[in-house]
Amino acid sequence: MIPRVMRPEPWTKRALCPEVDPELFFPADGSVITLGSPVRVLCRSCEVRLECLRYALDHCEEGIWGGFTESARIKILTEHNKGRPLEDIIAADNETWFATVEAGRVSARAAQRVRERERMRAKAAQIAAAQPGRAAL
Repeated sequence: MIPRVMRPEPWTKRALCPEVDPELFFPADGSVITLGSPVRVLCRSCEVRLECLRYALDHCEEGIWGGFTESARIKILTEHNKGRPLEDIIAADNETWFATVEAGRVSARAAQRVRERERMRAKAAQIAAAQPGRAAL
């Protein structure tokens, strides 16, 4: 959640979270954050999700970062320390979410936003691969 970053990182300028209520990222104790929660949908469609997650893992942040709660990030860190790339962990989370969409438990509009963002990332990666020196999103 960007407002808590003490020294703004370059990626924070592209984040979506400053556009919404910061309370979404700090749920009350005992609150359940589901795959279709507004904060997870927002994070899933954000172009700096990976950078955000890395920042939270590196700085032991509280709240939701990169679409993951603190307890989820502990599991992610365990997987990552076993050699699993963060990109793969995020991709698996997206696949789970899309399966939830297909089962009708998440709005089609939210799913479309995330799918469009994924297409944009894939296209940017193709362009970057074709043009050395250009960074992918």
